[in-house]
Amino acid sequence: DNGVSVLDYGANVGMGGDDSAAINAAIAAAEAPGGSGKVIFPAPPSGAYNVCADSVRIQATSTIPGSVLLEGNSASQVTVRALPGCSSGAVGNAVVYINSGYNANPKSANRIELRNLRVDGYGISQYPVYVDYSVGLTLRSMVVRNAKPGVTGAADMYIVSGYQTTIDNTNQFENINDAGNTLYTASTLPDYNFKTAGTDSTIAAVAVNAKIANFYNSSGGNNNYSNAHGWGYLNADGQGDFRPQYNYMIDGKATIVGAVADSPTVAGFWLKNTIGDTSGATLANAQVFGLMLSTTKGIIIDPAVRNTVVINNNLLGISSPTLGIDVGSGLDSSNVVFGNRNASVQSGTMTFGGGANDVFSIAPSGNRTYLSASNKSGVGTDPSGREIGA
Repeated sequence: DNGVSVLDYGANVGMGGDDSAAINAAIAAAEAPGGSGKVIFPAPPSGAYNVCADSVRIQATSTIPGSVLLEGNSASQVTVRALPGCSSGAVGNAVVYINSGYNANPKSANRIELRNLRVDGYGISQYPVYVDYSVGLTLRSMVVRNAKPGVTGAADMYIVSGYQTTIDNTNQFENINDAGNTLYTASTLPDYNFKTAGTDSTIAAVAVNAKIANFYNSSGGNNNYSNAHGWGYLNADGQGDFRPQYNYMIDGKATIVGAVADSPTVAGFWLKNTIGDTSGATLANAQVFGLMLSTTKGIIIDPAVRNTVVINNNLLGISSPTLGIDVGSGLDSSNVVFGNRNASVQSGTMTFGGGANDVFSIAPSGNRTYLSASNKSGVGTDPSGREIGA
């Protein structure tokens, strides 16, 4: 089945007018019983599909299950954007709104995929893609971009709840000034590229230009950020200093393996625990590098963090080993920090390491074990005053 074309429902007939009614009619037809389950966006005659009267809505109802694929049918991504000048409340919130149904039985029956589209908030939508709830949402070959400037909490994509989202490395989130549409200064960038309160998801996208963080994992949930890449421009390609404070801001449980933290100004990774999550995070085999400040840190681990493993990360881009890993007033004994390149680990008055491959471990049982890396570390003291290190 070739699916339903939005052109067949009147989209882009006005060559630049409001296409929201036509797009939503096509989605309803594809989702209806006996429908194809697929909506095709051919290359639009005017260059973009525009929405204003309403968001593009992928939403389950009592008669529509909410399973559908939206796909751009072009060699490059097909643009769906907020209509320039639009003041609609719905589009002010989102270009694409997703709710696959809280009450579906089973919830996994409602699967949504977005493919080969360029969803552009055009500086109008606070969240170009807003996910109220979904199970098994998939993004492939997508660009999601240009959330509203100067609004607290704005993000290119925000997942409020749900689980099993897959966003692979064919996707990009970005906030970029376009020719003829200058939206941002360093102070008005959206806070985040990607923010989620969902769970059990895999995010491997590229994220570019955010005020606070490229990726914000706000509520634990054991999300996986393996091989993601967060970064920001520094006065290149007509942009300003758009480096994020943090590439990854992780609250509670998450898994971050092989991720790239590129050009942060405060730290590549900030592991924190404001939500009382003691299940712990894993940060391993990641890199921190790029155009950073002399004060930029590799990893910050808040004192409230519990049961977290930070192992084998490459922090050679940091200007000094003393900035490699910051544990503030102290590192709880449930955590393990081990084998990170170019990182001293500092905890209150205790300093461990200082070489190129430092090793520091605190056993979860509370029995403290301090190891030096090939006798490269200096001499420090443990909490009882005993001498440790080489």
